[in-house]
Amino acid sequence: MNNPLRNQIDRILAHLETTETTRTTDEYQVNEPTRVIDIHVYDLEAETVSAESDSIPDQILDQQEHQQHQASSFRFRNVGKWGRSHLRLLLLAVLLLLILMLSALMLYQFWYAPAATVTLIPASQELMLTTTLDITTEKADARTSVPGRLLPAVTMSQFQTIRATGVAHQQAQASHGTITFYNAAPAQQVIPAGTLLTGADGVQVVTDESALVPPVSYPTLGQARVSAHAVTTGSGGNIKAGDIYGPCCRLNISAVNSAFSGGQNERSYPIVTHQDIERAATMLQTRLQQSMQAALQTQVDVTETLITPLSCHSGISSDHQGGEEAKEAHITVSETCSGIAYTTASVLHLIQQRMQQQAEKQLGKGYTSAAMLHTRIAGVSRVNETLTRLQVGATDTWAYQFTQADQEHIKQLIVGERKQDATNRLLHIPGIQSVSLEVKNSSTLPTDVHAIHLVFIRTMRNTT
Repeated sequence: MNNPLRNQIDRILAHLETTETTRTTDEYQVNEPTRVIDIHVYDLEAETVSAESDSIPDQILDQQEHQQHQASSFRFRNVGKWGRSHLRLLLLAVLLLLILMLSALMLYQFWYAPAATVTLIPASQELMLTTTLDITTEKADARTSVPGRLLPAVTMSQFQTIRATGVAHQQAQASHGTITFYNAAPAQQVIPAGTLLTGADGVQVVTDESALVPPVSYPTLGQARVSAHAVTTGSGGNIKAGDIYGPCCRLNISAVNSAFSGGQNERSYPIVTHQDIERAATMLQTRLQQSMQAALQTQVDVTETLITPLSCHSGISSDHQGGEEAKEAHITVSETCSGIAYTTASVLHLIQQRMQQQAEKQLGKGYTSAAMLHTRIAGVSRVNETLTRLQVGATDTWAYQFTQADQEHIKQLIVGERKQDATNRLLHIPGIQSVSLEVKNSSTLPTDVHAIHLVFIRTMRNTT
């Protein structure tokens, strides 16, 4: 490299080193970025170097001044950014300080400030109501009755074949009939009771009574008829008429029998009992009631309730009566039912009105319903074709209701009071059943009503 060029480079580097060493402390405090200067050295021809050697230092100095100007501008920009970032940090620090102060205040209020929790159990009672309501298909009196709608009658029948469960035992029975005696003698003759007669088939019969046979009156023979029975029991004594025919007993007397019947052998056989018929009829009636109710329910609107049990007329028939011999019997039950539907909301409204009246009479003012009203239909009686009377039972729990004004009054009564004194005051307030006090950070209740918190707990109690 040529010596003149090297000398100029050395002077530039020496100048830069002098500039670096003469900086003040303030300049270093500004966090100035590192400046990088690129120096390009070109090995030119001798004549070119001689011609341009004078201009190279000027160019380098110009570049140095330009870079210093850029560094100064950059330094001022960095100072602006530094200020904005520190302002954000300052605002964040102030916000955190406020949060900490509020948290500390809240913790102080929670741990050290006086506070009281007052737990009150309002007086409550379960009321029971028993009343009657009239459902009428004619014009209704809103105070005592509810309008109803008469549904068209429905007729249905069902039958069932049942097996007989009864068993009867039959003792052996002797057959019975009559004997007619004929007298050919001119004088009356007496045939005593117990006279034994034998039929053509060997069946013997005995007369049950004496026969006074009048004398003959030609051309008519005297005759007398008496009852008789077979000597042996069983169906073998059932002889046909004329089995005994001809002379008997004594001179001029003859006898003829009627057909004998009723002779039975000993045996056991099934019979239909009254319980069989009643049991089948009850089961059929239950099925019919369900079918009837379902059929009538299709005519009821969603806002209505069907009165049950239904008003029905039923008939029962059987092909065998109780006690008759049979292995089975066919039972038929037919029913015709009519129904009445009422508006559900109207009945509930009337019951609620009567429950309200009873509560005011029994408990006084200030009580409200604290539970769901439970109702049940205890009985149904059909007064006539247009009027049905319901026996209704209802239960509901009523509790004393404290208004917002009542609650503020309660707080005012006990501010600053001792725990026992506050309890005594509260127990003398109508509608309060029991009291529980919890006081924090003090032996007395707070003087600030906002530090007194009321908690109401409802309990259910039976009238019994």
